[in-house]
Amino acid sequence: MSHKARPRFAARAALHIVLRLSGRVQLGNTRVRSAVLEALREGRELHGLHVIALGRSGEQLHLIAEAENNAALSRGMQGLSIRIAKGINRAIGAKGNIFADHFEAFVLRSPKELRRAREPIRWEQPQGVVSEARLRLLR
Repeated sequence: MSHKARPRFAARAALHIVLRLSGRVQLGNTRVRSAVLEALREGRELHGLHVIALGRSGEQLHLIAEAENNAALSRGMQGLSIRIAKGINRAIGAKGNIFADHFEAFVLRSPKELRRAREPIRWEQPQGVVSEARLRLLR
């Protein structure tokens, strides 16, 4: 677990958020994917955190999101992480930790940084899951 402080920001910011899942969870599993999508559908605009796109890379779940401030990021990710964990546990019939660590967040300060964050990852923008009004960030 890293003790490095998350970047601070006072106004609305675009973010690349990384959640590392424990080794027992496979993001390619249809039931797990459905549980993640359902959690995002329910909590996509939670506490000032707006999820715009999601992707996966190995055992990592990546989100492009927009947060109103640091407090909104923390509260929104706490709620979203709980929803995702409960959904996955229900889908695979398990109990316990789903995430290997806390989330990491990187502020995307320019369109170039946004493009670089999206390059190596398979991204999705499922209808009804991501915040449609926020898709302008991805253009």
